Amino acid sequence: ERFWQESTEGTASLPLSEEGDWATGMVSRDGKSLLLLDNAGSLRVRPLGDAGEEIQIQLEEGEEIGGVNDRGEVYVYRRGLRPATVELLDPRSQRRRPYATLSPADPTGFVEVSRCLVTPDGAAYAYTWYRQLSVLYLASGLH
Repeated sequence: ERFWQESTEGTASLPLSEEGDWATGMVSRDGKSLLLLDNAGSLRVRPLGDAGEEIQIQLEEGEEIGGVNDRGEVYVYRRGLRPATVELLDPRSQRRRPYATLSPADPTGFVEVSRCLVTPDGAAYAYTWYRQLSVLYLASGLH
């Protein structure tokens, strides 16, 4: 996979990343950075144009990104946790601070949060989660 910059004016496409095994990628709201997460958990914050140096951070196992806010902080969450905690990660200092805890109102059968997306202003978020329910049958008098 590779990320490309496309022009609406018909000019040539520009590669924004090398070919790789990317799990996800997104452009910051101001259009100055590209966030790339590979399948090994390496997050790269790559400036677009001549905006500065690339920052690379190794996320913890199972962590994914759910967006970037207006200050350049990245929303990070980990799949498989119940409830799931979303944190704000500052790529420059690598400091984290809590943002939200995600869990359905009825936790019956709740398995995990699978995806979380946060608006750049942090005012709203959406997430998907898995639920596993079973039915238990009681049979009596069987021979």
